Amino acid sequence: MKKAIQVVTYSGKDVKYNGNVVKQNSLHDIQSLDEFDINVIDLSANTLWEYEWDSTATINSISDFISVSEMITSRKKSKLVILYPQNVGFGYKRNGKAQCVELKNMLNSLSKKILAKLFQPLSNIELVYENTRTALQAEEFLASFYFKNEDEALLTSVSSNKPTAIMVKNVVLSTLCVDNIEKLIILLNELGLLEEKQEVPEWFSEISMFDDTDQKEIIQESAEKIELEQKKINQAQVILDKNNRLKSVLYTTGNELVELVFEIFEEILECDLSGFVDLKKEDLLIETEEVIFIGEIKGVNSNVKSTNISQVDTHYHDYLETHPEVEENKLKALLIINHQKNKAIKEREPVMEQQINLAKRNSSLIVETLTLLKVLELYRNNKVTKEKIISVFKKREGLLTVNDFSD
Repeated sequence: MKKAIQVVTYSGKDVKYNGNVVKQNSLHDIQSLDEFDINVIDLSANTLWEYEWDSTATINSISDFISVSEMITSRKKSKLVILYPQNVGFGYKRNGKAQCVELKNMLNSLSKKILAKLFQPLSNIELVYENTRTALQAEEFLASFYFKNEDEALLTSVSSNKPTAIMVKNVVLSTLCVDNIEKLIILLNELGLLEEKQEVPEWFSEISMFDDTDQKEIIQESAEKIELEQKKINQAQVILDKNNRLKSVLYTTGNELVELVFEIFEEILECDLSGFVDLKKEDLLIETEEVIFIGEIKGVNSNVKSTNISQVDTHYHDYLETHPEVEENKLKALLIINHQKNKAIKEREPVMEQQINLAKRNSSLIVETLTLLKVLELYRNNKVTKEKIISVFKKREGLLTVNDFSD
């Protein structure tokens, strides 16, 4: 009987798999694995290895990886092959500018941060960069990487005998470059996945002997525990990803920093800033019943400068000039600043006394992004209220500290 094969690619439209031999689906629209005898997840597409922000620890399609990981864990009978990418470039952005790093220069991150989301055991698979050739049925397969896990080797390269296909937790992993449907069929044949076997008759499952019942109960109970724990892991990872996004205010700048600061203020002040229109004046304008916050949001490599504080003061007076109905004591100027963003937090120097005193003279408040995160943490732990935050931000001058919320 002909084997039913699903090939999963990034787009689901990879021309190299055109034809009637396999059913091709995208990573996003993958069908149930157990609807097919064999599933091949091909990760070779260059466009898969991209992230729109400044990180090489994730990809834009990481949520698809997480979804597919549950399907891999819960599958009952289908065979699975995962084809690793070749040494393509990983694209990301830094300060809005496109950057690229070859996968061979980020192998630890590739396995432990990205591929582990697709199939957790991949985090322990050590890849080595080396261009090799593997001969299968008179065809030559190229590979950019090989596996260090020699004990599980299924296929090895010519002469150097480097493992280019291994079996891990009943999943076949291969670094071979499969560039057409013919080569895919050759690979599956060499792995023994296309061998015809006598089908198990339906009545066979009704026969229970030896300790079959006990073993089936163990399998069922263990599978339920694994599924539950995997869900917990996935839920925790989603939360961690959200936390890390907020914590990126410690190294970002520009529009990304502004967006993150807005999210934090929306949460701690329980307000909606979606109506804010950037007129290239102030970066921040929050109107509450008690106070109007106006300010500047900066990400810089230097320490806080007097010009940063003066810019905030300019916003303050410009607003009063254009809004004469607003009393001065109801307007508060804020400088939200991620200073020395190119340094680790513990290596950053404190804001200088000169700038703190200037902020005091201007009745404005310097808020470091680390302090802003700690205020959010206090709020989420129900240690401060919205009202308390507004009150402290309104009254405090100079430099905001976490201790300002302790009284």
